[in-house]
Amino acid sequence: MPNLICNVVWMPNYRGESDVHPSGFDYVSINGYGHELLNFDPIDGRLFGYVQTKNATVNISRLGAKPDDDFIDGVRIIFISTHENFGPVVIGWYENARVWRRKQPGLRSIPTHPETKINYQFEASAKSSLLLPVSQRTFTVPNRKKGLPGQSPVFFPDESREMRPWMRKFEKYFEEHNDKSASSRTKQATSGRSNDPERNALVEVSAIEAVIALLGPEFRDRQADNCGWDLEFIRDGIKLCVEVKGNSGLVPRAEVSPNEYRTVQDVMDGRFTEGEYRLAIVTDAFGGRKVHLFSYAYEKGWTCDMSGLSIKTTERVAAIFG
Repeated sequence: MPNLICNVVWMPNYRGESDVHPSGFDYVSINGYGHELLNFDPIDGRLFGYVQTKNATVNISRLGAKPDDDFIDGVRIIFISTHENFGPVVIGWYENARVWRRKQPGLRSIPTHPETKINYQFEASAKSSLLLPVSQRTFTVPNRKKGLPGQSPVFFPDESREMRPWMRKFEKYFEEHNDKSASSRTKQATSGRSNDPERNALVEVSAIEAVIALLGPEFRDRQADNCGWDLEFIRDGIKLCVEVKGNSGLVPRAEVSPNEYRTVQDVMDGRFTEGEYRLAIVTDAFGGRKVHLFSYAYEKGWTCDMSGLSIKTTERVAAIFG
């Protein structure tokens, strides 16, 4: 499988959020956005990616395409960006992607500029792609010598002798993450939780990031306050108190602590007066990171605000003897 390294602007989620770090990209500095802002926001299970290139073209002949081909399939696209502490790092990838020679007309508009369509050069299945949570973007990319990516928007690592040691390390890194993703996909009917505290902590961090990307960058962090919810947002003048849970599976299922459940009981009994309460369950925390935002109504129970999906509450009794 041929490889293509693409250097893009730094964003937490690439799902249309406003938290963009230009990192030397003139277009982004001037306009406040880049066309890669929806690189990991799927449409019907497919991703449409962009990288800013000279003349809006990618020389796919260097990937094995014939001179008159408009596109080539079966390419692995490794997206990199600049971390404020580590420098260039891998942020994610598309596997078995289609790469177009010339940029394609946009399918969607830029959220803040509805008159501007988002162009794309890559297509891939969301299931065979991965965006790393910000906390996991630590796999650095060498860039300060000849034969290395440097600041190039696109780089062809298979042609570079200097990149071979790094590519061998990346292959191992890639396989490890693919194994984790495959394992999580086999647990669709489970909660997606594991017995690994470090892994569960990463799931929760990823879930928090996904909720912030959905509800906006202006929030109050209440995670350390033991108040029964994690984040507070102001939406249309109303305070949203959001408890965030995440799992690596695809089914919205979560467990809450006794303190969190006391807040849930207040909500169900009509005693919650801090604002409006939401239970956010983020599924596929190491992949697409889908946010299910549940509110409670007496006649409907817990229902997702966006999809209408309903979930039920099951109480469990436990004890510790010491």
